[in-house]
Amino acid sequence: LAPETAETHLRRGLVLVQLADFEGAKAELQAALSLGPLDAPWRETAQNGIVEAHLRQRDAELRKAGER
Repeated sequence: LAPETAETHLRRGLVLVQLADFEGAKAELQAALSLGPLDAPWRETAQNGIVEAHLRQRDAELRKAGER
């Protein structure tokens, strides 16, 4: 891995969304956006990943609250 590259953070963030590590995913995807150029073709993917992480985290929290 090349941890200093934006694309590495992007890939790691997208994997973390799938693994339900939403805080980690958001941090990685934000890192990708901050490191990458403004015209990077993957920026929309990173932004959508952040939104997905937020939504999936909220859904998980609602399910957990409903179990109580």
